[in-house]
Amino acid sequence: MFVQNRNAIVKSKQEEILRALTPDKMEKASAKDLAVSYGILLDKDRLESGESGNTVNNWLMIVQQSQIPVTDTRN
Repeated sequence: MFVQNRNAIVKSKQEEILRALTPDKMEKASAKDLAVSYGILLDKDRLESGESGNTVNNWLMIVQQSQIPVTDTRN
């Protein structure tokens, strides 16, 4: 059941966490903490919605292609 509803569950937990971040807590947090928190939420959202997979696949393809020996065709 979790696997089938994982995206909705993650979004629900994100909403709970964001509601718990009161203005007072936000003012006390460092810029670094806020930026890291935002990045984590964004990464997890992209991962759960399938958007990160494309980025990872593109990087894997670039790395794989960079390992292919280049043939000298000048001769």
